[in-house]
Amino acid sequence: MIVTTPLHTAYGDQFDLQARRLVSRGEVRSVTGKVRLHVSAPNDAEAAEAAGNLRLQYGDSIRAKVRLRRPHVYRNPGGFDYARYMESIEDLWSEGTTKSAAPVEKLTLTPRPLSRGYDPVTLLLATRNRLLQSIDRLHPSWSAQGRAGAVLKAVLLEERSSLDFDTLEGFRRSGLYHLLVIAGLHVGLLAMLAELRLRMLRLGEFTRSVLVLTFLLRYALLVEQRAPTLRATLMITTYLLARFFYRRHAALNAIGLAALLLLLARPP
Repeated sequence: MIVTTPLHTAYGDQFDLQARRLVSRGEVRSVTGKVRLHVSAPNDAEAAEAAGNLRLQYGDSIRAKVRLRRPHVYRNPGGFDYARYMESIEDLWSEGTTKSAAPVEKLTLTPRPLSRGYDPVTLLLATRNRLLQSIDRLHPSWSAQGRAGAVLKAVLLEERSSLDFDTLEGFRRSGLYHLLVIAGLHVGLLAMLAELRLRMLRLGEFTRSVLVLTFLLRYALLVEQRAPTLRATLMITTYLLARFFYRRHAALNAIGLAALLLLLARPP
């Protein structure tokens, strides 16, 4: 089953799978764990049409013929330990590749219901996809404003797969690459704008705090719970909870509590 939103790039699609069954050399095994699958972009019209008809989304179950391998690590002294990062941070133990979408078969399953509609994760990802598509309609990738659309997707939703090399290098050289990572600056600005907007509606302090907290938690889920986003959200949540109980707030206490919670949740 697909457990992440598929990323569509010029080189193909990428998404994570929750593996259930593995067939190798005629032997069938029940397995658990996640696999990051790379589906290469089609190089002919017929394959491109087949890939377009798949329309893979979060929650879809698929059957695919892939080549599995462990994350590759270069033996350079002091180099980045990619395998440890994948296993400890991403919970991924294998990567798979296919040459095209042809070996991928989408299985028909009934969506997971929750009273009316889908489960909350599916609804959040559907909302994320609609927002990304709205930006694409405003700034199509083929237009002169395509680069602006790619930056908007990175700054608002932390979707950086559309950024080209020149744009990334421009942000790096100017020392502004951190703007493409949703962290304290973005979350704090959103909290401030939400607070100001609610004050215009003349709502009470308790109601404002509850609404801002709800908004920030949903936003953190919308951008797929990245560590910098979670850290900033936890710090602002600590401040809002302190306001609930009319307690003074200290920045160092908020930082310490956020660090402790992240450490307990994901030690690596």
